[in-house]
Amino acid sequence: MSVGATPAQIATALAEDPQETVARVLAQAVDEPALTPPPWANFTDEDYDGDLELKFTNYSQLRTSWLRRIAEGSSRAKWALFWHNHFVTQYELYFCTALAWDYYDTLNTHALGSFRPFVEAIGTSGAMLHYLNGRDNIAAEPNENYARELMELFTMGRDNGYTQTDVEEMSRALTGWRSDPRYVCENRVFFNPDLFDDTPKTIFGQTGNFGYTEVHDLIFGLRQNQVAEYICGKIYSHLCYAEPDAAVVAELAQTFIASDFEIAPVVAELIGSQHFFSERFVGARIKSPLELFAHTLNALELSGTQVTEEALDNGTYYSLLLGQDLLD
Repeated sequence: MSVGATPAQIATALAEDPQETVARVLAQAVDEPALTPPPWANFTDEDYDGDLELKFTNYSQLRTSWLRRIAEGSSRAKWALFWHNHFVTQYELYFCTALAWDYYDTLNTHALGSFRPFVEAIGTSGAMLHYLNGRDNIAAEPNENYARELMELFTMGRDNGYTQTDVEEMSRALTGWRSDPRYVCENRVFFNPDLFDDTPKTIFGQTGNFGYTEVHDLIFGLRQNQVAEYICGKIYSHLCYAEPDAAVVAELAQTFIASDFEIAPVVAELIGSQHFFSERFVGARIKSPLELFAHTLNALELSGTQVTEEALDNGTYYSLLLGQDLLD
């Protein structure tokens, strides 16, 4: 659950029953307090007044604070990193620290909570509305980009229970959500009913004047099995092995559905299972560059003031050179 461990953490775990360690670590992750917004969390372009250096400094601070939290053992920060690679966005497309903070905070808030509210919150975040053209999706000119990825990448998996017609119809149901243009840099997301397609749509064989909420009702109601197996498969790959075990994933999927798509019970079941402790998974997962950097700090028992902002900034920079760029 954490990125590596210090010698002291390893000693504590070895003195416990494995199930006790699992329960303790997961409880700590679930109970982590909400993030405290930085002073610039809602800065607009007017606040920056053309000072691009300050904007870049704040952006860098967000990235290094995320890496510091991972290095200091925040499981929630690590799970936010996992979901960051699931609900992908791209900072350079919106270039706004307020949207970047909101996106980061959303990942942390929902990292181990209920998956459906997570999906709904991401879809109306400014970062996602910019990245997948949700803000360009209007009744007169539907844009299919977000509707397609909502099913293909975020909930159901590729070609898994939907058709091109479903994509087209769903895009119409998602119309009307807006965010301010890139150069305003203001975290203001709103729904404009005048830009919503207020006519019947047919999705998964069901017809109605569906909107944003109804789209998620359909996905998590009529396609719950596809959602559960796809998401549980990704969690399995993240924690155990790149190639999921179909039988184990099927059991996790039933837990996911039974818990109303809560993420924590799935994680608890997997990491508390004998399957998870199988010797064949030891050393079977390759760390990402950021995880490797954080693990190195843990192994050397470096934390707090021993790790400078410059060191963390170097960590994000060299991770970028190796292909992992936070917020992009």
